[in-house]
Amino acid sequence: MTIEIKRFMGSTALIMALATLASPALAADWGRGAESYRDVSVPAAVPVPAPMPIPDYHPQWYFRFDAGLGVINDPDISDDLFTYGELDGPGPITGPGDARFADSSWFNGDFNTFLTLGGGVGYYLGRGWRIDATIEKRSNDDGTVFGQDEYETYAYVDDDGIPATASVYTSDLDNNGTPGDQHTRFTAQEKFRVDGTVWMANAYYDFTSGSSFTPYVGAGVGFAWNEIERSRTHTVDTCDPNAAAPSACEANGGPGAYTQTSTETETSKADKVTLAAAAMAGMSYDISDLTSVDIGYRYLYLQGADALLNIGGDPSRLEIGDQHIHQIRAGLRFNVH
Repeated sequence: MTIEIKRFMGSTALIMALATLASPALAADWGRGAESYRDVSVPAAVPVPAPMPIPDYHPQWYFRFDAGLGVINDPDISDDLFTYGELDGPGPITGPGDARFADSSWFNGDFNTFLTLGGGVGYYLGRGWRIDATIEKRSNDDGTVFGQDEYETYAYVDDDGIPATASVYTSDLDNNGTPGDQHTRFTAQEKFRVDGTVWMANAYYDFTSGSSFTPYVGAGVGFAWNEIERSRTHTVDTCDPNAAAPSACEANGGPGAYTQTSTETETSKADKVTLAAAAMAGMSYDISDLTSVDIGYRYLYLQGADALLNIGGDPSRLEIGDQHIHQIRAGLRFNVH
């Protein structure tokens, strides 16, 4: 009995010793466990990736469509080869001038308004600069020519009836000693039209304002393709100023009327390429990233044009002076990314 009690007490002491040794480890494990309320460890934060930057694409190309309306000066209009009358005589030495030239007062133009419609393609160079190329159809400009002149008709006349001798250049056509046997009235009526296209290469500088409004200035150079069409009618009327009434010319106080002797109508066309230049200033407004409204002023210079035509078998050169146009233009620009 005594031995069993000793064995029981020894076993109990051994168990208590092992429990004492194990308690610090269990306490440590419990402190690190999920059940601990004193020292719960927090998992390390997982880094969130930074958002990818969105590329800022600036447009490089654009298309444009424009309309312009303005006023134009009245250019000088003339024809330095428009001649009529007796062209085969020796001239003022023995009679009136052979070549009678049209007076400048005969020419009248209707150059009041100037309309252009067109489009083009452009490129943004950066740092506020851009360039574009445009083509525009110009409105028609019309003009008229109306004039009259009266003169004695001269011709070569065999005054002595001897064919071997030289003829005399005179207005005594029937060789009766009375000059001015025939009085001539020349009437010219003409209509001409000028139209065509304007081709320009332009450069601009945009003043970036940080808003939707962008002021700009620009300049351009190019050429104008002018199409000139003419339609002219010549009428020649004659009468005898020395005839007895009622056949005498009205121009000489007689009641007799002119008799129409001939009418010629000719139509001709010609193309002429001339210099064009421009200066612009205006403002654009961004409706969206792709579309802008463009409103501005343009001064347009068109070099004068001339057309060498053949009217009635004789050369005729219509000259139209330089044109200076002031326009207000409006249009749209479409950006291409």
